[in-house]
Amino acid sequence: MTSARPKRLVGELSSDPARLHLHYGHGHPAVPYDFEGTLESWYVKVTYGMAGDEEWEDEGSRAPAAGTEVGHVILWRLRDYTGDNRWEAADAESGDLAVIASAVLGRSGRAGYSAAFEKAVTHRVGDLLILDRVHLDRAWRGFGLGPILAAEAIRRLSGGCCAVAAYPDMAGYPEDREQLTEACRRQAKKKIAALWESIGFQRLGGDPAGVTLADVPEASGPVPASRCLWRWCCTGSPTPTWLPGERAEASGQAAQTVT
Repeated sequence: MTSARPKRLVGELSSDPARLHLHYGHGHPAVPYDFEGTLESWYVKVTYGMAGDEEWEDEGSRAPAAGTEVGHVILWRLRDYTGDNRWEAADAESGDLAVIASAVLGRSGRAGYSAAFEKAVTHRVGDLLILDRVHLDRAWRGFGLGPILAAEAIRRLSGGCCAVAAYPDMAGYPEDREQLTEACRRQAKKKIAALWESIGFQRLGGDPAGVTLADVPEASGPVPASRCLWRWCCTGSPTPTWLPGERAEASGQAAQTVT
C-alpha cells in the first residue's frame, strides 16, 4: 500500500500547528434554487490563530499574522429522503460528486443506497457527508496536517450521517495537461487514497472509480484517530502515540500513517 508518512519534519514548520483554528460556514442564495433541500455545502476555513490575538505577536517574522487563512476543507451533505433525485443534485454541482453518487446510491437515485454501500457501513439510513477538497498553503504541506484537519471537520459535521464518502482524484491540473501522463495521474490518486485511508476511509468494494467510504460510529466519529495523529504531528514522534483507551475507541479506523 502507498505510504502516507509525513514527508517533512515538524521542525521545518515556521509556526505552531496547535494554533490552527477551523471556522465553519454554510452559504446559500436568499431565493429558492435547485436541490436546495438535498445538497448542502460547507466551507471550513483554516486560519492561523484568530484575528486580534495579540499574545502571539512575539513568534517572529516567519509566523503568519493572527487570523490569516492558511487552508480550507470543502464538504457536502447529501440529504436522504427529500424527494429529489440525489444523483441529479450531485451531478449538477460537479463531476466528482456525480462519481460518488453513482457508486453509493440506489438505482432510483432518490432513496436508499446501493448494495455495496449497505454492506460496507454499519448504519444504512441517514445523510451522506462527502469530503470534496482539502487545501493547505505550501508552507503547511507535507507534515500530516491535511488528513487531520479533514478528520476534525468530519467529526463536527457528520452528525446524522450514515457514512462519509470521498473520491481520491486530483483537485487541479497543470496548465499544459499534456504534461500529465495517465501513469502520473494514477500515482497521484494512490497517494490521495493513502491519505484518506490514514483517517479511516476504505475503498468501496467493486467500485472501479475508487470511491472510498468511512463509517460514522454512533458516539464520536473519527476523534480518537485524528487526535492521536495530531499529537504525532505536533510532537514529531516517530510513531503515533495513543492515550489509554483510544485505540479501542477508534472503531477500526486506520491510524498507521499520514502525510
